[in-house]
Amino acid sequence: MRRWIGMAAFLLVLPVSLRASASDYTVRISGTAKGAEGREIVWRADADPFSMRYVELDRCRIDENGAFVLQTDLVADVLPTYLVIDYYATVFFARAGSDYRLRMAPFDYHADETRNAFVPSDQLPSLQYVLLDEDGRPDTVGLNALLGRYSRLYDRMVARNFEQIGIRKDSRPVTRFIQVADSVFGDVDDAYFKAYRIYTEAALEEFSGLSSRKELYERYLKDRPLAEENPAWVAFVKSYYTDYFQTNRFLPFAQVARILNRKDLTAGERLACLADSMGLDYSLKGERLRERVLIGACAEVRGDERVDEENLLEMLRFLAVNTKFPGHAKALENLLRAVREAEERRYFTEVELADSAGNEIPVGNLLEKDKFHYFVFVRADYERCPSCREEADLLEKIWNAASEDVRRAVKIVFVNCDYPFAAYYHDFMRRRYPWPYLHFNGNIDWVRTVDAARFPAFVLVDDTGRVLDASFNAPGNGLPDAFEKMGRLRIRKERSRSGSKD
Repeated sequence: MRRWIGMAAFLLVLPVSLRASASDYTVRISGTAKGAEGREIVWRADADPFSMRYVELDRCRIDENGAFVLQTDLVADVLPTYLVIDYYATVFFARAGSDYRLRMAPFDYHADETRNAFVPSDQLPSLQYVLLDEDGRPDTVGLNALLGRYSRLYDRMVARNFEQIGIRKDSRPVTRFIQVADSVFGDVDDAYFKAYRIYTEAALEEFSGLSSRKELYERYLKDRPLAEENPAWVAFVKSYYTDYFQTNRFLPFAQVARILNRKDLTAGERLACLADSMGLDYSLKGERLRERVLIGACAEVRGDERVDEENLLEMLRFLAVNTKFPGHAKALENLLRAVREAEERRYFTEVELADSAGNEIPVGNLLEKDKFHYFVFVRADYERCPSCREEADLLEKIWNAASEDVRRAVKIVFVNCDYPFAAYYHDFMRRRYPWPYLHFNGNIDWVRTVDAARFPAFVLVDDTGRVLDASFNAPGNGLPDAFEKMGRLRIRKERSRSGSKD
């Protein structure tokens, strides 16, 4: 099923805004954030639609009175941005030349850290705030106010009718929503808001089957400019062309794989072959849109085992140098940088954990040459992680039954992620696992960076500390077979070194 992409879901807790007169394009936000004194507030925006990288607009330290000031001259028209404190964030639409006054709802960040430090980032609560007018009253007429009201209407409709629309493909709730939105917002003249509505509702039409793909193309894509600055347009296009290489009839995935895997083609020839085939698609007649979809499709298939990734990256590097669209060049530069950084990271050698005596143990000291390292992130608080005990008990049985080859190839390390050291220590003394069992030692960012905040989490690491798989097999999901494969790989490597034959 095509994923739900109505962009109003991006604005679950959107407050109100102020448009003030200004003589230049500088955007300024001054405000208060009670409870966040001494912390940094960061203002950022998406760098592009593909790389998951951010552009930092400004940052500052919140003073002892909870006050802060942010300023940027990087907004040309309207820009969807994020205000971030620690790992909490909220969306803020900034309009060029505006001066905003903002009051954040009081929030006890210190008390909340122990409660939500390990909540997956897509489930974290949003920061809430109010924008004030010149008289210090909540503004109710600006762009953010309109988007907030519209998104709340949208969210209620989605919550009530998701299964009906997405699974049963009943378009009646969508039709009713569009009618209600027309009655409430039909007189709004703000061009950005109107475009936001158009593409959010286009996505609803596609998701519900209210309009065919050809009808959607004719109404919302054909001969229209690319509205990259509007997240509703970005979300609609992403939905319309999701899994393009896997779903379109003009370029079957088997053909894509053949093109990308051929060693006799240059990067430019691979690109030309893909572009020529995509040009047969009626919905990709525009060169800029076709190239944009190509970049998105390549980002989606990167990592697919059926595709030669180095050939794919070589083609993207070629396109980054030769594209005539500056925005695409920048997006490709960001995407390729993200790939390099992901490859270069060594998450498991940059922190110190704590043993049961409170001694700090560098993670790099736990790694053994020529071994796979199976890191398991757990909680001793079994109410927060009901399956931690079950999976640990099963892992002990698997380990006790493992062959000597497996034991020589694999090292298990448990990392406890309860804030109170005493909770870890009590569990350590009670369980007495036959493998190292350490405390996370307050390294929240590290645990969240390796996406281990969904307990229990299972991460496979090589002997240099490089993450091989951030969501490896759980004990109850084929782990014995995976361990046996690791044992065989170790044997083959040793034989290869010694020159022995099978």
